Amino acid sequence: MIVADSSTLILLAKIGIIDKVLEKIKGEIIIPEEVKVEIVRGKTTDALLLEKRMEMGKIKIRKADLKLKGSVSEDFNLGDGEAEVIAFAIENKVSVMVDDKKAIKACKVFGIEFVTSLGLVVNMVKRGFIEREESERLIDQLAIYGRYSEELIKKAREELK
Repeated sequence: MIVADSSTLILLAKIGIIDKVLEKIKGEIIIPEEVKVEIVRGKTTDALLLEKRMEMGKIKIRKADLKLKGSVSEDFNLGDGEAEVIAFAIENKVSVMVDDKKAIKACKVFGIEFVTSLGLVVNMVKRGFIEREESERLIDQLAIYGRYSEELIKKAREELK
């Protein structure tokens, strides 16, 4: 089981690999209630695609401890979705899919395993789930849509050489 933040799922949908991720990840992909709200609020093509995957049961919605969510939110100055993801991960001892810098910092402080969209693409290429040729296009798109530094993009490209 892995708990995901809205920005990561939206990025994966935007670059066209959300279905491949849902198929290849072992265990369930969980989102807390607030993350669902953040996703469907957009009404973009990506949001509609993700909403359909929720309806199909490919992305499961669960509740997180709201008291813990409040503490995490306050301590790390996180938005509601990110705070609920971290709270759920602490509570259930699961990994996190996240791209938000503050949420990544919280993961590090709490010792929570995490993966970003960029890291997920790199891992999927290394495992043979994504062709190396396709990885260039995906990394290019993440460089456009994600908030990655040039250094992180460069590092990902080098890892896949």
